[in-house]
Amino acid sequence: MTGKDYVVEAKERVDRLLAAMKTRPELEADPVMASLAKTSEILDLIKNKATLKTRPGTNLAFPVYDGINKLEEVWTDGGDSADLGELKEQIEEFFTAVERLNAALKERTVIMT
Repeated sequence: MTGKDYVVEAKERVDRLLAAMKTRPELEADPVMASLAKTSEILDLIKNKATLKTRPGTNLAFPVYDGINKLEEVWTDGGDSADLGELKEQIEEFFTAVERLNAALKERTVIMT
């Protein structure tokens, strides 16, 4: 998989999680839901960056892929009864991974020949 594949898959999965999490009333107005929605927007904006098609770009994108795996695991294991604290912690970790990727991509330039 390339970094682009990681980002595209993470975007699809975060959108599905967002839809599923909106069914929990205690999460609906929580600020972490806004963070999760923002990660979806960021992933949508960066998914076509040329850097993601390179080996260094793949290495940069892996923490995002790993983060969505962990977040999805917490949600899937608990479902509607998932531990709210652990869920929020994983959302924040995922948000941080996406922010780091976004910042790293802004610093990189790929010259296509």
